[in-house]
Amino acid sequence: MRLFLMRSILVLGFLVVWCGTGDVAEAKKLKAKTYKKDYTLDDGEVLEGAGTKKTTIKGTIRVRDRGTLRNLTIKGGRVTVLSGASLTIENVVVDDAPGVAIETRGGGTLVVRNSAIVNAGGKAFYIQRGKHIVITGTTVRGAGEEGIDIRSGVSGTITGNTIVNNRESGIEVILGNTSLTIANNTISGNRASGIATQYYSLAQETGDVRITNNKIVGNRNYAIDCKIPSRMSSGKRIRDGYWQRSLKVVDNVFARNSAGSIAPLCGRVYNVDSEAVRRAREEARKAAEEKARQAAEAERRAREVDQQRHVLTEAEQAFDEHLVRIKEHKEVVDAYSWVRVVFVGVDQAHVEALRAQRDGLMRIAQTLRELERQQLDEAERKRAAELKARLDTVVTPLDSYIVAKEHAGLWHRITRLWR
Repeated sequence: MRLFLMRSILVLGFLVVWCGTGDVAEAKKLKAKTYKKDYTLDDGEVLEGAGTKKTTIKGTIRVRDRGTLRNLTIKGGRVTVLSGASLTIENVVVDDAPGVAIETRGGGTLVVRNSAIVNAGGKAFYIQRGKHIVITGTTVRGAGEEGIDIRSGVSGTITGNTIVNNRESGIEVILGNTSLTIANNTISGNRASGIATQYYSLAQETGDVRITNNKIVGNRNYAIDCKIPSRMSSGKRIRDGYWQRSLKVVDNVFARNSAGSIAPLCGRVYNVDSEAVRRAREEARKAAEEKARQAAEAERRAREVDQQRHVLTEAEQAFDEHLVRIKEHKEVVDAYSWVRVVFVGVDQAHVEALRAQRDGLMRIAQTLRELERQQLDEAERKRAAELKARLDTVVTPLDSYIVAKEHAGLWHRITRLWR
């Protein structure tokens, strides 16, 4: 009896494990070739190709329970996930579907990762009521209708996708009882709106749709539209604040959408900045102001240095000119005979000219003192020091020379007694 119970427990455990791991069933490996046939996935079946450029299925995929598609291309066919069924799609291209490329019905889950749904004749995705979806890292391009069409009562996330160049809106969603996050997507070039939200009386419940950090640009209608399709309205008046309660729009980038950013019907729905974005923008503003201040200071400093260089250059040139004039007058004075110098003295006009040159040198010295009180670059500081040293070697000897020649000559001394 004990052995029978043990065997029963083992068999029951095996059945539980086997039933619970159907979604990781052994993959059915497809070769690198084209398969012209339809497939139906049940009990966690995995259909795995050799790569999107190697394995192609020209047919329809139906999922009745659970299944996985991986590493292949579906060309000219479609994928249908029946009510209550779940499907995971990874690294799959669905190209040139004649109508809807991927359609889901009823409950269950659809997960699409790192794939591309392109050139569908109708919608790229048609997600009907009750499904939970995760669409991420996927390109949705060139659909004949909406890129992703979501009915009411759907939940999940649409994140990190590129949804471009579809003939109607990039994403269309009925808000009633829908709980959805649309984040970090690029939605552009669609022939209607980037995201079109809808109300109709058969799904009057408010939604919880969060549109966050998307780049919605270059669409032919609004970035975000709010619509009440006439065929879906029974004539009941929409409740005040419906769109505001159903939509949370935060940190998105809107640009070049032909009709504008958010449709007037959306009412008091605004693309608000989160605290983190406000803080980042404030920091960016302060950084820009500081950069501008530093640039202005650098420009002012450059002008100041240029002016200092100009002043030094003029002082050096003036010093050289004074040296030439001093030399000229000294050569004339020194050419006098000693007899004239002793008895008559020198022509005082030359002495006065030397004194004028000496005054010019002192003005250069004053200029150098003013420069020393300023902030000088190393090169200008060195030039100023060198010029000051040259001045010192000239001024003191010149003073002595002027005094000596000023009082030279006996006649000069006698005439001074009568003044």
